[in-house]
Amino acid sequence: MKRPAEGPARSSMPRVGVVEWFRPGDYENVENVLRALKTLGIEDLRMAICGADWYTSEGDGWYEWLLPRLAKEVKILPCFLYTPPCLGVVPKFSSPPQTPKAYADFIDVMITRFGDHFEWLEFWDQPNNQNEWDTRMTPSGGFSPR
Repeated sequence: MKRPAEGPARSSMPRVGVVEWFRPGDYENVENVLRALKTLGIEDLRMAICGADWYTSEGDGWYEWLLPRLAKEVKILPCFLYTPPCLGVVPKFSSPPQTPKAYADFIDVMITRFGDHFEWLEFWDQPNNQNEWDTRMTPSGGFSPR
């Protein structure tokens, strides 16, 4: 007896993922999102890792819990963004850092500590969006003419 034809192989199926932002301490929301993703059969999650959150009192413990928890259930693509206001050219999240190396050091720490939980990463979401990265400021602290 001939077996019925099977559906297309997983590799030929289009991949669908979800974008989510988790705020420090929002453990319940993480669990709700993971349940929903499992129900929907979604295995890919793009998420923000906020440099400003990292520098809060909750930041270290939050990401220490969050990244391994997510990686148990889904493939994560972390997007690293937002400058802690105290490290910015001006004190706001969308400011470039006073020292570009500070952003590189943050990425280095995250890869060193959590790189086993993701294969790829994204640098600064939407650098052309003034709310994400204020392009009127140069890394040297001046303002670019428009």
